[in-house]
Order: sequence, then structure tokens, then C-alpha cells
Amino acid sequence: MMRNLCCSIVIAIILVTASSHAATAEETIRQQRTLAGLQDDVEIVIDRYGFPHIYAKNEADAMFALGYMHAGDRLWQMDYLRRAAQGRLSEITGPDALQHDTFVRTIGLNRLASAAAERAKNHHGLYENLCAYAWGVNSCIAAKMPDQLPVEFNAMGYQPEAWKVEDSLAIGKAMAWELSGSLDDLYLGTLVERLGWETVDELFPIDRYGEIPIIPTEEPGQKRRIRSRHERTCPTE
Repeated sequence: MMRNLCCSIVIAIILVTASSHAATAEETIRQQRTLAGLQDDVEIVIDRYGFPHIYAKNEADAMFALGYMHAGDRLWQMDYLRRAAQGRLSEITGPDALQHDTFVRTIGLNRLASAAAERAKNHHGLYENLCAYAWGVNSCIAAKMPDQLPVEFNAMGYQPEAWKVEDSLAIGKAMAWELSGSLDDLYLGTLVERLGWETVDELFPIDRYGEIPIIPTEEPGQKRRIRSRHERTCPTE
């Protein structure tokens, strides 16, 4: 998706300085930058704590500005995370990351991200916002190349590639895996095949007998009894 309009981002930075009366005074520095890809003017106010507040007239421009600010603050971290999610860390860190890259490519986070990017094309608003975010990141990269890149790029001897829609989605897939993904089902399935269900249930019980629920199921003072897996009944019974 191409975004060829040129509009401006006005970045207002609020500085807080000490006054002669032991109070604080605010000074606002305004910076205006004309960037290709915006549909209308955008204002970003960076408050005294360093938090940016984006004011845009449409959602896509807000996403463009978000990508621009993200890259301005965290470009190397973003590049590292997308490489980790795509199984490409060893390209910059060497063979120490090969095991990680092999695992990530085996479970296919990069393929899932590419497939999600293709499906997103069927949802115009979503895809437009993803493209606008990537365009904002790339605008920041272009403005920083090559002398203003974060120090990590120079230290590791490489430059960032252009940001793509699937890069954003790959990081989301990696976060989902970190929060909930595991191979426990495969491990337990193999153990059941080798040892049998009853043995695995005794060695690795799913019921946690020490857990105390927030809302107790019995009257105060009544001893808790947790049924084993073999005693569970269907919820409809």
C-alpha cells in the first residue's frame, strides 16, 4: 500500500526547568518535519515525563506517528525482536543463536506472520493501519540513516532493513508464544505412550493440591477434597 501524500509532524517537547522560586517552569520546543505518507498534519506532544501524546485526524496517520515514535525510541530493540521472532538472530550475533533460530523456524512463527499479513489484506482498515505503522517506522529509519542510528547498529556492524507488515505481526506471534506456547503436550504424549496413563498421572499430576481458590468451594473450616482426573464427570451430567 503506497502513501504518497506529504504532510507534517509537529513534535512539541515540553521541558521542565527549575525557576528562581524553587518551583518549576515549562518550556515548549516545537519541531516540524515534513514526511511522505501522511494524509494530514499530525501533532505529537512529549510531556515532561517523556511520554508522547499523538493527535491525528485519522487512525492511519495516528498509526504512522506511532511507528515513527517507536522507531525513534527503540529502533534497535525492534530490529532485535523481529529477528528473534523470525529466526534470524544468528545473522547478527553469530552461531550462538543458531539453536534459537532453528527452533523458531521449526515451529514456524515467521510463516504464521506471513500468512497473517496475507489475511489482513481482506480487512481494509486493519491492513491500512499496519501499513501506516510500517511506513512511519521506515520514515524514521530513513531520517536516521546512517549517522544517527542507535549505537548498537554501529557496534554490531550492520544497518536495519525496511520495516514490513509481517515484522509487526511476527513480534506479536513471538509474544503469544512466550505467554502461552509450550511443547508440554508433546512431551506428556510421549511419556503416556512409553509409561502409560496412570503412571504419568501419578508422576505429573495436573491437579495442584496446595492451591487455594480466591472463592472457596466449601464452607470455612471444611477440608478441601480435589477429585482426581479419573473422578471428573462431564459438565452436562
